This record gives sequence, C-alpha cells and structure tokens, in this order.
Amino acid sequence: MGVPADPDEITQEWLTAALHQAGALDQARVTSIQSAPIGQLGFTGQIRRLRISYNKPEPCAPRSLVAKFSATHPEVHAAMHSMAFYEREIGFYRELAADCPVRTPRCYFGEVQMDSGASLLLLEDLSWMHNLNSAGGSVVESELVIRELAKLHAAWWNDAHLDQIPWLAMKGMLTADQAPLAFTENWESFLAKLSVPVTEDLLAAGDICRLYLGVVSVAM
Repeated sequence: MGVPADPDEITQEWLTAALHQAGALDQARVTSIQSAPIGQLGFTGQIRRLRISYNKPEPCAPRSLVAKFSATHPEVHAAMHSMAFYEREIGFYRELAADCPVRTPRCYFGEVQMDSGASLLLLEDLSWMHNLNSAGGSVVESELVIRELAKLHAAWWNDAHLDQIPWLAMKGMLTADQAPLAFTENWESFLAKLSVPVTEDLLAAGDICRLYLGVVSVAM
C-alpha cells in the first residue's frame, strides 16, 4: 500500500483497504471520513483525528483514529527523517508495542517511505483517557507517570535483543560523533529565535549540554 502524505490523500478506498489488512474490517467499507486537527500544529509532524462511517456495522471497526503524518515544513521534514524519527516510532509500534508493559494505542497502519520520508501512523483514538500536557500534572499524576516509565525501562533493561534491531540505532545529528558539532553550530541561532527571554537558567542548561557532549569543559 502507498503512504498518504497528508489527510486529503486518505481516501475511503485506501482506508478500507488499510483497515481490512489490519484485521479491523471484514465485509464493511468506509463511506465517509471527517478529518480535524488535534491541538496545535506539531513541530515534528502533523496529527489529525479521523471520524469514520461505514456502510454496515462491524464489531472491530474503529469509529475514530489518530493519524500522524510527517512534518509539512521541508527543512523540519528532512531533519526528522535524517535522524530516523519516523522510522523509529513506526518500528516501535510494528515490532515492540505488543510486548510493552505500558498501555499503548493499537496501530492499524504504520509505514515510512525511506526515499522521501513520508510517513503515516494510524493509531487507536485514546481521547477518552486523561491526557497530561507539557505543563505536567499533580503530584499523584506525576508519580503515576514515573511508575509507568519504570515499567517501560525495566521491561527491556540490558535486553540483548535490542542490539539486533537496526532501526533503533541513532542516526544523523543525534549520533555521538555528530551531536557536538550540531550543538555548536546551532545553539546561538536557537537562542536568537526564541520567543521567550534568554534567562540565566537557560544559559546554564546550555553549559550542561556542552559538558555532556564534550564540546567544552565547564567548571562545576
């Protein structure tokens, strides 16, 4: 199957075929798709909610899905693809999610075109669950998140199998040999483009990054 690059390319026929291949449809077919953005435009990609209607009811047919596409901005798209962001996320859902001890959405479709970087994930819509944002939550909620993260780390801690998965390896500017140069070349321009004041705490965070990356030594 091809990989739709944006919501307009997800046709009724394509989605019917994708859901049939995923085992979610038997005889039913998609008759309408209503697409709407979820939140603000993401930096690394675009996220849409698809409301779906069918010509007949089927018990496993999802009424809504979350569609995750690659970034629309060409430079961001190229950078994310060069670092294998899309490949790694799709690889997780295709190969590791089934063994994940943390609740993850069911994946109905996941593909990335390695030449262009176009990618699409069709995921179970979990909007009925309580979702925390980047501002965080209460102490109780934070403790719950930490416990779940501990389960996630413990499940694969020192698992030799992970070393055999090629798409898990860091690529591009995230690799140990490229990260110091990427930081050095982009830190000042990053600060210049910020829409918030550059504080002492932010500059200190930059010093910590330099220390971690081995760019310069910082007196501690």
